[in-house]
Amino acid sequence: MTRGKAIIVGLFAVSGIAAIGAKGDKTSASNSKQREILGPRQPSARELKQAALAKITILSMDWEIGGFGTMMLADLRVKNDNEFGVKDIRVECTTAGASGTALSSPSTVVYDTVPAGKAKLFRRVHLGSVNRQSKTAGCAIADFKQ
Repeated sequence: MTRGKAIIVGLFAVSGIAAIGAKGDKTSASNSKQREILGPRQPSARELKQAALAKITILSMDWEIGGFGTMMLADLRVKNDNEFGVKDIRVECTTAGASGTALSSPSTVVYDTVPAGKAKLFRRVHLGSVNRQSKTAGCAIADFKQ
């Protein structure tokens, strides 16, 4: 079996409002009045999901190539800093050769749960097919269900 270096990738979500308009622009002024009347803008469902996704991280990863030299297997420690539990966690990876060239993009869904504020170790997760020449890998949480 071939072992490789692990690179842990974090995701960061940034949301905000940008107002664009020239000084004295009537559209900009009317939008300001609407915001004053309606109050602060509520985050969209997509923004809330991205913020929650940013709180689910891979704390550690140890991986190897197994399964007749074609399958990426990994031990993943996943931390959930949300105030709610998460399940069905999608993990997406990219592997690279010794030269740094991207070779494959294995991914899988871990059909298990991570309680709110806790970390959990998942052993020997089958991430999918991988190029035999892969020497490094980086993985990130791409999606989840509540």
